[in-house]
Amino acid sequence: MAVPDLPTIDESGLPGFEVIGWWGMLAPSKTPGPVVGLLNREIRAVLDVAEVRRNLIEQGMDPAGGTPEQFAALIKSDMDKWGDIGKRLGVKLD
Repeated sequence: MAVPDLPTIDESGLPGFEVIGWWGMLAPSKTPGPVVGLLNREIRAVLDVAEVRRNLIEQGMDPAGGTPEQFAALIKSDMDKWGDIGKRLGVKLD
């Protein structure tokens, strides 16, 4: 934990509240499957390099590679979650 004495959101009185930031690599929607697969394998290989992992962890990140399908599910889940919150709050995009 980057700030060990800072109370969690749950400890601060908002149980169940969760916000997870993430970074990912995206390709255009019509990118051929074999190209997506190659990119995914290479990116995962880089995340397995000890020095890369160590540097990311030192910056407070949790390097995790997955499949393109898992990443698409994460994006959809976040869009559903935050889109619903935005609608309930009346947020409008310009």
